[in-house]
Amino acid sequence: KNFLGHSIDFLKASSSNIVNGLFQDFIHNTLPLFILIYTDGSVSPISAGYSFFIPELCISFTNNLPPTASSYTAEYFTIIESLQLISTLQPNKFLIATNSLFCLQSLSSNIFISPPNPLIFLIRNLLFSRNHGF
Repeated sequence: KNFLGHSIDFLKASSSNIVNGLFQDFIHNTLPLFILIYTDGSVSPISAGYSFFIPELCISFTNNLPPTASSYTAEYFTIIESLQLISTLQPNKFLIATNSLFCLQSLSSNIFISPPNPLIFLIRNLLFSRNHGF
């Protein structure tokens, strides 16, 4: 079985090590040519920040935001920074792994129905530029 072959109940009851291992196996078996980028944004009452990690390239990045930033802003910024970094690297296949369903939904939404956050425009521009050779 792979990551998707397990029930939600099984995954919820499993330790993070087991779920992470299943996820890694799934990614390496289904997308073996992609370099993974893990992203995360975080907000607390007194601080906000974001980071990303590219294990295969031994690259990590962390930055702070104003404490008034939202968690969505932190998630957007980590995707923006990771896209800006990979634009400086040799062409390759990258896969951004984010836990922000909101960001993914914002990226796939119709901008004519609900105007997106300006950071979504920046992400879309970076993706377009990446796909059309910086």
